[in-house]
Amino acid sequence: MFLLNQTTLRQKVVFSGIGLHSGQPSSLIIHPAPENTGIQFVKDGIFIPAIISSVKGTAFATQLHYNGVSVRTVEHFLSACMGLRLSNAFCEVVGDELPIMDGSSWPFYFALQSIGLEKQKITQHVAIVRKVITVQQGSSIGILSPAQDQSFDISIDYDHPLIQAGGMNLKFSFKNNHYATDIARSRTYGFMKERAMYKERS
Repeated sequence: MFLLNQTTLRQKVVFSGIGLHSGQPSSLIIHPAPENTGIQFVKDGIFIPAIISSVKGTAFATQLHYNGVSVRTVEHFLSACMGLRLSNAFCEVVGDELPIMDGSSWPFYFALQSIGLEKQKITQHVAIVRKVITVQQGSSIGILSPAQDQSFDISIDYDHPLIQAGGMNLKFSFKNNHYATDIARSRTYGFMKERAMYKERS
C-alpha cells in the first residue's frame, strides 16, 4: 500500500447557481484548509463535517446535519473531492443546499482541478477493507471487498426502455484516472411518474 500526502486548494473558488430542490439561488465558496481539517461545510457559523455520522437523509439528495444546522445536495461536490483526492477544505454554503450546476460533478471537478491542489506535509488517512462487507436495501446491493487498488464495478438493471437487456455495467479505477472520463459527467436523472412525490418531499 502506498501513502499520499493530504491536499488542499491553492486558492478560494466560488460556485453559484440554483438549488435543485428549493429552486432558490445558492452559492458555495471553497476555502483552503490546514491538515487534518477534512471537508467541512460552513453554514450560519456552524461547521458540519462531511462524515458518515453527519448524514441525516439520503432521499433524493444527501443531507448533512450538525448542531441544529443542515445542508443538502452535497453528493456531486463530494464526488469531485474524492475524484481529485482533495483532503481539506472549508466549504461555505449560502442557501439551504449546494447549487446543482449542470446536474453532475463535472463543474466542481473542472474548477477545482484548474485551480490546482497544494500538497500538504501530513499523509492522508486511509481506510482499509479487510473483509467482504455487504449492504442491501430492497433490490439495491453494495459489496466492499479487499483489494490493492480502489476500483469500482457498477451495474443497473430494471425495467425501462432505455436500459439495455441484461442491464448496463461500468468498471473504473482511480489508479487509471477513469473518474474524469467516465464518472464526473454522469448526471442525476429521475422519472416523470415520481415527479409528484419528488415535489412533495422537496
